[in-house]
Amino acid sequence: MRTLALAPIIFVCCVGCSSTPPTPTGPQPGDVIDEGNYSLTVLAPATPATCDVHASSPSHFTDATAEFGLSNVALGGFYSADLDHDGYPDLVLVSGSQKRGTVGSATPDVLVLMNRPAGGGRTLVDETQTSGLFATRDGSTTETRVSDLVAFADVDGDGNLDAFSGINFDPANPVADKNEVMINDGQGHFTFAAASDPSSIVEPNGYQAVYTDIDNDGALDLLTTYWYKPNASIGSQQQLFHGNGDGTFSAITQAAGLQMNNTGSSQSILQGTSSRPSFGAMACDLDGDGYPEILVSSYGGESNLLYKNDGSGNYARIAKGAFDGDTIVDYHDNEYFKCYCTAHASDAYCTGAAKPAIGCPQPVESYWQVGLSDSPAMANGNNFSAACRDIDGDGKPDLFQGTIRHWWAGNATDPSQILHNDTIPGGDVTLSRVDSTTSGITYPHLDPLGWNEGIQQTSLVDMDNDGRVDILNGGSDYAYQYGHLFIQQTDGTFQDLAQQWGMIFPCMDGLAVADYDRDGDLDVVVRGSLFRDCATGWKPLAGKDPGFAGYKVPEVHIFTNDASEHASWLEVRLASTDGATNKMGIGAKVAVTVNGVTQVQEVQGSHGIGSESDDPGVLFFGLGACAAIEKIVVTWPNQAHTQDTWVNAPSNHFMELRQGDATLYGVNLGK
Repeated sequence: MRTLALAPIIFVCCVGCSSTPPTPTGPQPGDVIDEGNYSLTVLAPATPATCDVHASSPSHFTDATAEFGLSNVALGGFYSADLDHDGYPDLVLVSGSQKRGTVGSATPDVLVLMNRPAGGGRTLVDETQTSGLFATRDGSTTETRVSDLVAFADVDGDGNLDAFSGINFDPANPVADKNEVMINDGQGHFTFAAASDPSSIVEPNGYQAVYTDIDNDGALDLLTTYWYKPNASIGSQQQLFHGNGDGTFSAITQAAGLQMNNTGSSQSILQGTSSRPSFGAMACDLDGDGYPEILVSSYGGESNLLYKNDGSGNYARIAKGAFDGDTIVDYHDNEYFKCYCTAHASDAYCTGAAKPAIGCPQPVESYWQVGLSDSPAMANGNNFSAACRDIDGDGKPDLFQGTIRHWWAGNATDPSQILHNDTIPGGDVTLSRVDSTTSGITYPHLDPLGWNEGIQQTSLVDMDNDGRVDILNGGSDYAYQYGHLFIQQTDGTFQDLAQQWGMIFPCMDGLAVADYDRDGDLDVVVRGSLFRDCATGWKPLAGKDPGFAGYKVPEVHIFTNDASEHASWLEVRLASTDGATNKMGIGAKVAVTVNGVTQVQEVQGSHGIGSESDDPGVLFFGLGACAAIEKIVVTWPNQAHTQDTWVNAPSNHFMELRQGDATLYGVNLGK
């Protein structure tokens, strides 16, 4: 392990010696390093002192939608990423339309909004056409390419964020475009990579793409997951592509151990061998061996999938664990079971069944299949996004799994929960579900017609800069649903303070968390859903809910945060230099120690439904009342798992840490 200390230069004077000190060598504090499309300033060391890293005051969020130029923006999915290396996160939006968009339309299907200065603040400016991100391969000057999701990472090792642009393929209604990898020139201008396997191997209903380095060879790999096959009860086959380091990828799904049994038979579902309908996936190192596990969140009651990496990029499923689902499998309180028994009352199977509290759909056998619907294999969650980060400060990454629950489905449906990492060093991945009443992660049941609760997006973030991980949840499409901000308390429990802190947003569907104004705290971009009750709204409930008129369009809003006004912070991005490590350090562990308290984060690709993206490559640490950092340790994602350590670093900076370089660089915010 190399220790890269920022040490002051000490000059020793003596009688008869020259009074002129020697000229320092190497970068000195205040030096500006010009990197072409961005610049850095060398930072002076700081002296750590006793401080409270958990010092905190309540944050306040302000709806700054108009200020950022988003008042008339209404699109489905969105992603934050610094496309032009100016230090500010930009915003990319897609509609999910299955038709090409029209250039110059008042209702665009895709947008690239660049983060630009405006009157002392920031605003988002439409530069879609000049970016080339949604250009068509046939060179159309009047159309934009179909794109349902985007994931960003540096796939060719030049230090710039490239993009995977995916389509939601429907074989019955094929579109003119395919999945594409787009190469960034560093100024936010994109061109097509050579076509490779992700363009030709396309499963129906794609919802997620994740970049990771499965074998630590320095070239990023790509995982794509999918929802149900058309007119089928099983999911489309997940796909894994090995990166070649130049923006092309080769299919390795079967060779890597991810191929499923896709016959679609009930037996394959019962045995858990069929492909899962998935709205979300991610990759993170759960067992601390330096290689990423793959996690697939499953919809429709089927169990989630957790795959262990053997250290060479080959995977084996870890079944029957807590990530699969919880242990509650009793189906007798499911209203569809009760409906089935109204038509089969004489069956011994229905002995003791209660009367249903719903109007039963017909035929009841289409909604309840004996031997399948009542199986433990189908008693899991309607899972959407999961996120991975050390929540309790023990140094091991935990999980939060978001899901949708309905009153009529009964208690066998899994809740949204924290999964604590109990893995012993050198042992198998072991997780345990934290009871929601113990953690404080509970959701109000207000709808008098029957409650629904749903978490479609989730981010594990520090929203008040107190050095503790908080849980930010998007909502779902049902009545009386809002976003939730669970702030971690001193005892490790959580309290939902979203509305108290000013983040009041019905049907919060979509999250993109980043420090958009780079003032030292995390802001949030959200969207209003147009599905179900979110389009029609709901009635007020006296003393409980003011009611909501519904959305006419999928409004996009940004909430800015003021946490940096009362607490310190650090933002970090990595740059590898050895040629053996992927350039942006996806998979690296960054440990920041202040006053004896260590926070650990892993640089990850996207996660969750639609490739949720939170400023790829940038890590944010809240530092409470601390003005200096004792040390920062980076464990790089290469096959040697090399480490670098920096000491005596100042707080309240956006830094670039370079592999093997003793200097701490501050990122100069440009443009």
